[in-house]
Amino acid sequence: MLSERVALAAGTKESISEIARELMDVLSVDSVGVYIRSEIDFDYVSSGSAGERDWAKRVPASELSFMLDRLSGQPKAIVLAELMHNSRSFEAELGHACGDGKLLQSTDILVPISGFSELLGVLVLGKRRFRAVYADVDFLLIENLCSQLGLAIKFREFERMSNQAEKLISLGTMAAGLSHELRNPLVSIRTLASLLEKTPENLSLNRSFSATVQRDVKRISGIVEGVAAFAQDAERPTMPVVIKQVILEAKSALEYRLVPERVEIKLLVQKNVPAALGDSEQLIQVFQNVLENAINAITEWDDRPEQGRINVNVDLRGGRKYKRWVDVEISDNGPGMPVEFQSRVFDPFVTSRDTGIRSGAKGTGLGLAIVTKIIEHHRGVITVDSQVGKGAHFRISIPCA
Repeated sequence: MLSERVALAAGTKESISEIARELMDVLSVDSVGVYIRSEIDFDYVSSGSAGERDWAKRVPASELSFMLDRLSGQPKAIVLAELMHNSRSFEAELGHACGDGKLLQSTDILVPISGFSELLGVLVLGKRRFRAVYADVDFLLIENLCSQLGLAIKFREFERMSNQAEKLISLGTMAAGLSHELRNPLVSIRTLASLLEKTPENLSLNRSFSATVQRDVKRISGIVEGVAAFAQDAERPTMPVVIKQVILEAKSALEYRLVPERVEIKLLVQKNVPAALGDSEQLIQVFQNVLENAINAITEWDDRPEQGRINVNVDLRGGRKYKRWVDVEISDNGPGMPVEFQSRVFDPFVTSRDTGIRSGAKGTGLGLAIVTKIIEHHRGVITVDSQVGKGAHFRISIPCA
């Protein structure tokens, strides 16, 4: 329905042009134009049109002031011919504004596009074909559609403001975390450099300083690379991906740690699991991060089990009537985490050190934040369920191809 399309569109020029074309057909008019107020300079910009008229692309608000006053604060359509008939001064102003006819013509009807009593734009309807006369129901339809369009535009504006606020909050959190993470290695380097300056002949201190600098520079480099990866916002092209193969690739990259650190990874793939829709390189990064987190959780736990175990189960969720997902469940026999920590585990710079369970935990706290961002780009979901002392259970769901 046209009203549903209006409520959903309210965004791109193409979608508004589709509404204009449908409105032109429904009302049998020769042209329809939609002008939306710019949020930058408040000029009125052509945001969609239909018909043969060569619409002006941008109109300064000052040129429309005589008309905007009449449109503001009320939802009713204005018939220009009636106003011209009733007011000589209006006829003169309209004649000046019409100019070459690219904006207004004397036979036009103007309908305000408002959201929460704020004038956001104008719908311009051209001449009706076959000399048809507008009925009350026609005006009611047009005015209701313009009200819906105005509300949709306003909600889109609120959504942008909300997203911007979330980005600023995220930036503040990241800045605080980055400051904290960089401070420790820099303090180590500065302290040793100060001691070395006082006793330059101390060979043992020289060796210690060299090892510390190499270790901490590597850590700083890892933090910077992690921040860069987290900041990347571009979505990559997706294609059918066999999740079993992706997980095996991720496991292969961690194979060197498994035997020495007494950890085994068991993979179980159920029958008839279809391909997922995604980017294989990014998904390898996802599973490598989650598996490595599980290995670290087990090996850094003071009460670690003799044999660390990570179970990976791949299954299909959903059916014919519902959206289908490839479900990957990853569980370990590590220390787990408190319930109150689970809501923060996907935030940037939050590490298992913050739980107090793994005092020797390493890492920047960016791994799961990057994982979450990749999964969101795949239109997927990641959740965690855990109890202290009973391991962690991650569930990653990715839409089927």
